[in-house]
Amino acid sequence: MNRLDTDALRALVDDLALTQPPATDTELIDQVEALERVKSAACALQATLTAGLATLRPTSTGKPQASVSNEIALARRESPHVGQRKTTLALALAHDLPTTHLALARGDLNENRAQIIADETAQLSHDDRLKADAEITKVLDGLGDKALTNKIRRIVLMLDEDAALKRRRKAMANRHLTGRDLGDGTAKITAIVPDIMLPTIMGSLDKAAASCRAAGDERTRAQLTVDIAAARLAGLTDADAANGKSQPPVAVQLLVSAETLLGDDSTPGHLAGHGPIPASVARHLVATCEATRSTLRRVFAMPQDGSLVTMESAQRLFPPDLRAFIKLRDDTCRNPYCNSPVRHVDHAEPASRGGQTSVGNGQGVCEWCNYTKDHPGWRHQPGPPDRPHEVTVTTPTGHTYVSREPGAPMPPPRRPSMVEAHFLECMLIA
Repeated sequence: MNRLDTDALRALVDDLALTQPPATDTELIDQVEALERVKSAACALQATLTAGLATLRPTSTGKPQASVSNEIALARRESPHVGQRKTTLALALAHDLPTTHLALARGDLNENRAQIIADETAQLSHDDRLKADAEITKVLDGLGDKALTNKIRRIVLMLDEDAALKRRRKAMANRHLTGRDLGDGTAKITAIVPDIMLPTIMGSLDKAAASCRAAGDERTRAQLTVDIAAARLAGLTDADAANGKSQPPVAVQLLVSAETLLGDDSTPGHLAGHGPIPASVARHLVATCEATRSTLRRVFAMPQDGSLVTMESAQRLFPPDLRAFIKLRDDTCRNPYCNSPVRHVDHAEPASRGGQTSVGNGQGVCEWCNYTKDHPGWRHQPGPPDRPHEVTVTTPTGHTYVSREPGAPMPPPRRPSMVEAHFLECMLIA
């Protein structure tokens, strides 16, 4: 093991500060990637040092002194709150998440994703956390923060649903709404609400904003969304309600296995636009929500990997059912590491070059990534049809990145046969 030399580290900083960029764009990208790994390795070493300091400063209970996090915060030029988070992260990496720590040291993930893993597994016992750590690090490649968070939550629910429910109950008890004047003519409203309400709230606001835009309103989607939300909170009505129009119902899509729905299994459900939810919460949502009108649709999952299967289309534009399926499959923008919601369902291989309007050639992307892929030198190539959906993204410098579908929102069933997952579309009456 190398001995840490502070002078050598400071010399390295000086060398990096004086380094001139290379001449070619390919070398530029290669060095950016290499430096990202250097940053991650440095974060892993910082975590080791932080845990070492905490070990040297124990209290009578065995926990580190409160001042340790403040010292760490000052050394990092961060706030005490950040210092506390980084100290907690360091101890988790040192004692409960060795595989995550190793991946960080090798540059296979960054500090932010290590923090997500630590936060999402914090409620588990030491033994279960070790199991989760081993599972999580198998699925890191290409995942954005939201997709990674959903993967971890699914693993945690399978390991210890009671611990996850305890965390939910504690968080639910702390729900609240606050308002703060920003001093520039605007105010900030923050609401902590039950997570299963989020897709309904955002879907309702998005639908109302889209309706106003279609009617010729010149405000942006973001402006309309917040204006409508503010009006509703104030007890007012939006434009549709004011004109006496009846709003269409807002669809909330819940994927849940038949076994879970009937109470014979604990496989988590998946709430579109949110992520995995405990099996008991999914059953409760279906059985007791009086504001819903439920219809049952059939969606099929392959037993080997849980990938969803559906129809093709001969049209150039994706028909509504196919668009809905692709958005459900991809969940977030398919460009690697992007966390944005899906705004466009687009052809990976453009229709102008013979790309088919199909599940295999379709991908859900955000507006930014969709427009970027049309720039010179970019190419999206769908993978072979005999495995879970993937798209290879090639940049103008020739670097390639693979985007893979998140997989079925619930793990494949234990029986080795194609199973029928139930797509429960709850229509909330506005």
